[in-house]
Amino acid sequence: MKRTMKRAMKRTPLQWIIKSVCLLPLAISAEFRTYQAEIEQSKWDFVGNPVRCELKHSIPRYGEATFFARASRSPNMAFILDSMRNRVSTNKRIDIRALAPQWQPGKMARQLESVGAVPGEKTLNLVDESAWKLLVSLERGMNPAFFYRDFQDNSDRVAIALSAVNFQSVYDDFLSCVESLLPYDFREIKHTMVNFAFDKSQLSIDDKQKLDVLAEFIKYDDDIKVVLVEGHTDSIALRRYNRALSKRRADEVKQYLFAKGVSNQKIVTRYHGERRPIESNHTAEGRAMNRRVFITLSKT
Repeated sequence: MKRTMKRAMKRTPLQWIIKSVCLLPLAISAEFRTYQAEIEQSKWDFVGNPVRCELKHSIPRYGEATFFARASRSPNMAFILDSMRNRVSTNKRIDIRALAPQWQPGKMARQLESVGAVPGEKTLNLVDESAWKLLVSLERGMNPAFFYRDFQDNSDRVAIALSAVNFQSVYDDFLSCVESLLPYDFREIKHTMVNFAFDKSQLSIDDKQKLDVLAEFIKYDDDIKVVLVEGHTDSIALRRYNRALSKRRADEVKQYLFAKGVSNQKIVTRYHGERRPIESNHTAEGRAMNRRVFITLSKT
């Protein structure tokens, strides 16, 4: 007995902590088939730019969890839990709880919400408030966990937990990225038009500012594959002259976008002269609208 006490007294405080942690009960019951990164495996990867901010977490043997926000006029947040194999059962419900880590046994678990899911789906999507609940739980050191029954065997209960280990080290960068997102989205700039003075191909200051906004978005959104630039004129002058003028206008926009960092390989120019008016050429107002370059962004 004395010998045992002497050995115990020689242990360092760190050894006692490690032993205590190892003896703590698991936060998830053994009846669940559980997927979660171990402490040494837990990793969060941040990637961001003014168009999209992304935070990824790999879950060994299960799949990947991703938080992301996009450029938009209104704040937004989304979460995707993507499985390699496990699909949700026909009960159509996924319970989400915030669990305390093993080294905080006195901390109570919290029910976050119960969400509907499409039976057989491998992906869970949450947006806005639901996604923020998960982020706040992780920031507090809790492990958000998802509980459901497997699609192939309704008696098989599955639990997937996100690990808060190493989360805080990249979370601040993620939040800074979200706060710096551009205040407009792809839908707002997918179609852009700039107009020209009579018989001119020079861009105005206002038009350059409009193209600056466009160029910044294109540079950071790798999904944009084609920037179609189409030149037009009114019906004044000969058709051959107007076709050449519409080409000069399209080339002017192309060169400006290229100078602002848009890849030349993405830009496609076309010139139509007077053939495609959008307003009547019988009025001064209509002709002013027809003297234009129309820019269309495409992701396919």
